[in-house]
Amino acid sequence: METITAKDGEERELLRFLDKAFTNIPPRFLKSLPKLYKTEYHPCPNNLIVREGRQIRAAVGLFPMEFYVGGEKLIAAGIGNVAVGKAWRGEGYMKRLMGQSLALSKQRGTDLLALGGQRQRYQYFGFEDAGVSYNYSVTKTNLRHARLEKTALTVEPLRPGDTETLRAVHALNEAAPLHCKRDFAALWDILRSWSNVPYVLRRDGVFAGYFLSGQEIKGVSELRLTDPADIGGAVQAILAAAPKDVSFSLSPVETEANAFLAGICENVGVSHVEQFHIMNYERVLRAFLRLSARVKPLCDGEIVVHINGFLELETLRLRVEGGETSVEATDAPPDVTLEHLAATRCFFAPVSPERNTLPAFAAAWFPLPLAFPGADSV
Repeated sequence: METITAKDGEERELLRFLDKAFTNIPPRFLKSLPKLYKTEYHPCPNNLIVREGRQIRAAVGLFPMEFYVGGEKLIAAGIGNVAVGKAWRGEGYMKRLMGQSLALSKQRGTDLLALGGQRQRYQYFGFEDAGVSYNYSVTKTNLRHARLEKTALTVEPLRPGDTETLRAVHALNEAAPLHCKRDFAALWDILRSWSNVPYVLRRDGVFAGYFLSGQEIKGVSELRLTDPADIGGAVQAILAAAPKDVSFSLSPVETEANAFLAGICENVGVSHVEQFHIMNYERVLRAFLRLSARVKPLCDGEIVVHINGFLELETLRLRVEGGETSVEATDAPPDVTLEHLAATRCFFAPVSPERNTLPAFAAAWFPLPLAFPGADSV
């Protein structure tokens, strides 16, 4: 019995296996994630499987992607559909496939991995809850008392055949400070991931932005505007189109939207984004520390951190001076030593006791604004 990569042409067999293994997750993988499991997107070569004869016993999806952080490209991947057939659970298949997925990711030069699942289950493989999402609850009463000038923006569902608007949505995503590169041919299916409905904001018929929500507008994510100053009008238009109150989820780098919503919302909360495995702390810290310096002031200072990473050791010098940042490997003795999961929490989690081990100037740098678009999750 060996681990192999599934082959093109085995899509129906793979989907039957996954749907049977995940009986508690309607409405099945193809409907929930058409961007991954449609035949034309070749899902099989992105799946490691264990096969006995003609029967699949276990599978893990490993889906590569390009993740842009303030214009800097990181090599990322999402791990999904971790599945073992009910008759073969407890035989070590998940451990084998997850281990091989990590080894393959390292071989490909992957900087970070993302997945969703039970926390402790995936901590064994180097994943930890991290990232920062600001979550605002806005009521119609909040808006009524905000005394905003009436907006000219309107909301309408995006239509799959509207190529011109889809191109505008694609361009707006590509311009975002945190985004995954999206194949335009798959854009409609990407936007519909996890039963999302894409909506368009217009002013006098002209494209002004878009967002993702459900069939009824209750929770809004990926709100992107051609002019960030339109946030007040966008919130008004969204609340007018919604049956009741609306929650908004934003990353920390969306400064204009955060400032507006923090000023009018009824409630605000901070949560993790997903589970992440940082495979290359140097590259990931460099990108996010630089981005963080663009959206908020950072204290000057320098610290050397030794990280006992999941697959390798890294000793890094982090420096901020006059708003300029740098992260580089060093042989200097460390000021602080962190184990892999502790390092992930320290640098990227909303709450981290490990930050108390850092000098005050460095503790104030974190958490870095790690966020991952939900539509790109697998």
